[in-house]
Amino acid sequence: MPATIATRWVQFFTHPKVKTAIAVYIFITGLVYFFLLRNLWDPKGLQLLADVVLHYVMPVLFGIEWLFLTAKGHLRWQDTLRWLVFPIAFAIWALLGGQCLGFIRTLLLMPLTWATLVCLSTFCGWRWGLLSLA
Repeated sequence: MPATIATRWVQFFTHPKVKTAIAVYIFITGLVYFFLLRNLWDPKGLQLLADVVLHYVMPVLFGIEWLFLTAKGHLRWQDTLRWLVFPIAFAIWALLGGQCLGFIRTLLLMPLTWATLVCLSTFCGWRWGLLSLA
């Protein structure tokens, strides 16, 4: 019996490499929010509750879940290059949208130019490449 679409998605998102990539994205997002973005607004009421749950509680819970319930035996340093595809693709998408719209909607990418994106992606690839050799 063929697997349903929902089953395929569950299998994909529960794969250790995918869960690790998501954990990295959540961790980086949490750090960026905590150090750069949390003081840009002052949520009240339900917005405050949603803000705390989304940016503080969920990253910790996902990190605990990843730490104790995700098999890590098949993870390799080379996987980190694949994990960079999404953030780099998002940055390119945001910059292209900024070119078309005349402004960049993503606050963190405002100072980012094409040159810095190329330098950053080259540096990250070089750095992770060296770590994968270790």
